[in-house]
Amino acid sequence: MSLGEVVREALGSGRYLALGSMDGVLASLGAVLGTSASGSADAAVTAGLSVAVALAMSNGFGSYLGERVEELRELRELERKMVVPEGGLNGTLVHRLARLRIYASVVSHGGSSFVAALVPVVPFLILGDARTAAEVSMAVSGAFLFLLGVYLGRTCGESGFRLVLRGLETLAVGGLVGLVTHVVGASG
Repeated sequence: MSLGEVVREALGSGRYLALGSMDGVLASLGAVLGTSASGSADAAVTAGLSVAVALAMSNGFGSYLGERVEELRELRELERKMVVPEGGLNGTLVHRLARLRIYASVVSHGGSSFVAALVPVVPFLILGDARTAAEVSMAVSGAFLFLLGVYLGRTCGESGFRLVLRGLETLAVGGLVGLVTHVVGASG
C-alpha cells in the first residue's frame, strides 16, 4: 500500500471529513452568529477564526491520540498472532503504514475542521455589515451542510431521494445549532 493509497483510504471513508466539517461549520457558525448579535462584524470574524484554529488543533490532536491507540492496538495484536515480541514489527512496512494512517487522519480531521470553520466567517470578511453578513453566513453554511449531507449519503452508497434526505437531515442539525446559538448571543 502506497502513501497515496493510505491517504485516499483515509479521505475516502469520509469519517474524519464528515466529523471535522460538521464540527467546523457548526462551531464557527455558532460563534459568528452569537457574536454578530452584538452588531460587530469584526468581533464575529475574530470569534470565527479563533474557533477555526482551536477546533483544527483540537480535532487534529484528538485524531492523533485516538488513531494511535487503535493502530498500536492492532499492531500489537498482529505481533501476538505472529508470535513476535512486542515492538517486533516496529520499523516494518506494516508499522509505517499504520503511522501513515494516523497522520492522514490528523490532516483529514484537523484540516476539514479548519476549512469548514471558515465557511461562516467569509461573509463577515466580505460584507462588513453584521446583520447582512449573518444572514448570508447562515445561507452559505446551510448550503454547505446540505451538500455535506449529500456527500455522506453518497459515501454510504445512497442515491436519489435518500441523498436529499441526508442533506436535509444535516441541514436541520445546523439550523438547530444556529438558532440556539443566535438566541444565546442575542440574550447576552
